[in-house]
Amino acid sequence: MNSTNLAVVPSSTRTVIPARAPRTTPLPPPAERRRVREQWGLTPHQVAAAFGVTAATVRSWEAGRTAPVGARRAAYAQFLRGLAASPLPRSRPRPVGPRVLTPTPVAMRPGAAPTVYGRPVLGPPDPVCARRVRRLRRVALGVVVWGAFVHLMVTAPLPLG
Repeated sequence: MNSTNLAVVPSSTRTVIPARAPRTTPLPPPAERRRVREQWGLTPHQVAAAFGVTAATVRSWEAGRTAPVGARRAAYAQFLRGLAASPLPRSRPRPVGPRVLTPTPVAMRPGAAPTVYGRPVLGPPDPVCARRVRRLRRVALGVVVWGAFVHLMVTAPLPLG
């Protein structure tokens, strides 16, 4: 299409592209980022999980070595502004250091599922019955035999006759 064709299109049918947000959303200083996070008792792992990054990345943001970009930067800035503007929770402050989880004994009722940290323990991740194991082994053997047969058919010399 050339430029003369564009001039023919009426202005009412042209698509209007909204103005983009500024490229750099202001962030608080790195020390303030860490102070706000620690004030709320959040770990770098929790913040990282919220923004889809690693805890090392969050620590790098808080040290000032790197900074988030794009939509993640805008979301992180809004997150920090929200934490700074909100009153602190009234519950006891969480320790900043690494947490060590220890199982607490839970009284078992007859017929109740066992729990660890309040979550039910459901047993092995994927129990497979013996019948299914035999069937899977037969299928695997069939794949190997068929593969060997095809290999021999492809690589065998043609009969001269």
